[in-house]
Amino acid sequence: MITFRAKPVQVWNMDDTPAYQYVPVPVLRRSHCDMEAFRRSRKYGGIANSELFPNALTRIRRDMTGDMIRLDRPLPAGVAIDLTGFLAAVTLTPGVS
Repeated sequence: MITFRAKPVQVWNMDDTPAYQYVPVPVLRRSHCDMEAFRRSRKYGGIANSELFPNALTRIRRDMTGDMIRLDRPLPAGVAIDLTGFLAAVTLTPGVS
């Protein structure tokens, strides 16, 4: 499980009406991850403590969300967002389809 917090960003149309909101996805680091779960994972357990793990996080980010998560579209599989606070709490669960 990967978690992070980010401020939702409002995008505006040319006539100053709101178009949509999105949550920017930061570059994922070990500090965002539940490392114990990654070490127990069948897929990521072998690389959880290696130099290859940042590359795996880059691939997870690219495959699940990309640079941002648009809030006007359905959320991708394995992504949960809590918008109740000032910052959006985003949880990514790799391997969920």
